[in-house]
This record gives sequence, structure tokens and C-alpha cells, in this order.
Amino acid sequence: MTLHAYPNELATFVAARWPDEAEPLPAPNLLLELLSTCYQASLLREEDRPVQFRLLLGPAGALTADAGPPTGLHRLELTRHRSLHPEELRRLSPAADFDRALIGADIDEDEELFIWGLAQSGTRWLHETEGGRDKPPPLPSWLVVQVRGPGHLTVACGDEVLGTLREGVITPPRIDVFRSQWLLEMFADVRGEVARVHRDARRADPATWSNLDPEFVRTLAQNVLRRCLSVMRARRHGATMLFLPPHTDAELLGSSLGVRYEFEDAAPRRRFRELLQTVMRELARGGHDAANSVGWADYIDSESRALAQLDEALFEIGHLFASLSAVDGALVLDRRFEIRGFGAFVSGELPEIVQIELALDVEGERTRSERVLNVGTRHRAVYRVCAAHPGVLGIVVSQDGNVRFVTSRAGDVVCWDQDT
Repeated sequence: MTLHAYPNELATFVAARWPDEAEPLPAPNLLLELLSTCYQASLLREEDRPVQFRLLLGPAGALTADAGPPTGLHRLELTRHRSLHPEELRRLSPAADFDRALIGADIDEDEELFIWGLAQSGTRWLHETEGGRDKPPPLPSWLVVQVRGPGHLTVACGDEVLGTLREGVITPPRIDVFRSQWLLEMFADVRGEVARVHRDARRADPATWSNLDPEFVRTLAQNVLRRCLSVMRARRHGATMLFLPPHTDAELLGSSLGVRYEFEDAAPRRRFRELLQTVMRELARGGHDAANSVGWADYIDSESRALAQLDEALFEIGHLFASLSAVDGALVLDRRFEIRGFGAFVSGELPEIVQIELALDVEGERTRSERVLNVGTRHRAVYRVCAAHPGVLGIVVSQDGNVRFVTSRAGDVVCWDQDT
């Protein structure tokens, strides 16, 4: 028998995981009332649109009056506070754009929940999952409730997600594959190659270069891929990407994949690699100190116009990947992010996969076997390619925005559902 979770269970879940160093949670009855009100609001519609909003529970006066995006929260307090009610949240939701603002709420002296106004945050808070160079303004360590759709609530302490209620199931923070060791190791050879090219350029230049943090290349490449996946999810079309080992020959493309639109083997399809090397040189040369290291923090803090333009160029690469993947079939790249082609289809001669292993942790040390029954053709195609060719990394974006990483390990097709 399946028992579904509702706001009462979510309140208990959050209270058990609330950080000791954070601002205290409201009393249990008020926490439950708040979550229940948000839940009821999530079931409403605003002019035939699903109700979506973020709610921040804390005193308006604790937010700086002269701050605002992109580096702070812009507090806008109403002259007349409103009762925290599902219909009020519905009416306010269009003004509190989910990506850019929060509805501010608090508790009065009579222990009643009320809405005090809006707090404009800007979109930098999305950069953690969707990519971006600029640092987001941190949220206070207050209760934050994200209403993403009917019955879909995510609860956080400031920026730290604690859990999600969706389809009657409460889950802890999901997996972020980009933090995994296995993904780091999969691209290790490519990063080594990039580092060698950078060292050669440094030796050939008499100017003084700072050392480059070894993690910089990984962070920048993942940032571009996050941006790409964000665009794919926003389009709600569904997409597939296949990353091949660097020196994959034509045999794989010929026997397992048919590429409708294949690009000429020339410099333009290697633009990401060239931009990456240019960014590395510009950042290292700007340091002017061989005794120091520069890395991601220096990149995002830099006021260099050249680096800003390069970052924009990399952003466009992410959009290009997303656009190519909008055509039916897979976008095919190698691990250097070199574009081999798009509109790729999987050979019918590859055997079907009847079972995959779904990873329950970021490294895939714990898995759960799942039968391949109700997944779409995109997932089935990627499972077949990854099973036949260990070393291939597949990424599938569903029409509903879910992202799944796929590869082969010890003869099994292993999948990770990425936190989004």
C-alpha cells in the first residue's frame, strides 16, 4: 500500500533537518500552516497558468533598505500587510516572478502569518544549477518555500535546499552529478591535454603569467554545460547529447549512430576548445604574478572587458548546443566539446536494454535496478549506445525538464537523475 506525503509530513521532515546555526523555525503549528497554505496555493491557477512563486519567511526590516539585484535583495514593503492566504499568494504570484523575486512573509505579535511585500532577488541565484559567471547575493538563513507547480514544494534554509514534496513523495536534495568523482575522471585526459597546451603557450610568452588553479577548466566547462541544459529544459522540447571519447573513429558513427547533419572536420567545430584556451591565457596573464594562482573566484570577480566578452562567447556556445539538440535525434560531441554533428539516430541493430541501474548517490555506489518499461525513445536510444560503447556519456533532457546522465559501468547501464 502506498501512503502519500502532504504538508504535515513535509513539516516534520524540514524540522528534523533544520540547521542549528540558522534562524529558528516558527512554532510547529505555524510551520504546518505556512506549508499547508503554500500547498493549497500550488493547486490554484492564475489566468490558466500554474501558480509558481518563492516565499521568504522573515522580518522585512532585517533586509537592507538600499540593496538590490544583482548583489542584494530589493525590499518592497506594502503599506498594508496582507493575510497569508492561498488566494492572496495566487494573486501576488505574477508580480513575484519565480526566477527574480520572492514573496516576503512574517509572523505578527498575535502569532498570525502575514505577507509584508516583495523582495526582488534577480536571477543570479539560478547560476548554481543553471550556470553563470556572476556571484548570487546570498539569502538570509530563513525559511524559503519554492512552489513550482501543483503539489510541488521545495523547502530551503536560505540557499540550502532541505527537501522536496512532489507527487506525494518527499525527497532530500537530489544528486548533483557535476560534483561527482566519476565525471571528473571521465574527462581527466581531456583536461590534461588542455593543461599541456596552456603550458606550451606560457613557455612561449615572455610575459609573467600567474599559475592557473587546476579546477578552473573543470568548473568553466561544467558551467557552460549547465547553461546548455538550462536552455534545453526551458524549451520543454526534450533533447539528447552524446559525448564520445576524444579519438572515437568513424566505426562508432557508422555502425551505431547515423548522423544526419555531420560537420566538416575544421576549426569552427572546435570553437569551444579555442575559447577555453583564450580564457585561460587571458586570466593567467592578467594575474602578473608567477608566485600566485588564479581560478574561478578571480574569473567571476574580474572586471576585464576581454574576459566578459569571452564569457559571453562561451554562453553562446551553450545556446548553440541547445539549438542543435532541438532537432530530432542526438547532438554528438566528443569530450573536448567538439561538435561532430546533430540529428543522430541509433542503429536498429543495437540490442534493446531491458534493465538499468538508477544511482542513489552521486558516485553510483548504491543503485536500484529498474526495468525499462515506460521511458521514451530518447532514453532507450541512449541506453543502447552506452551499453554497446563503454566510455560514451549520454545526457537526456525530458520534455518535463528532468535531466538524466547515462553511462556504462562494469557491464551495466547506470543512470543519474540530475538535480535541477
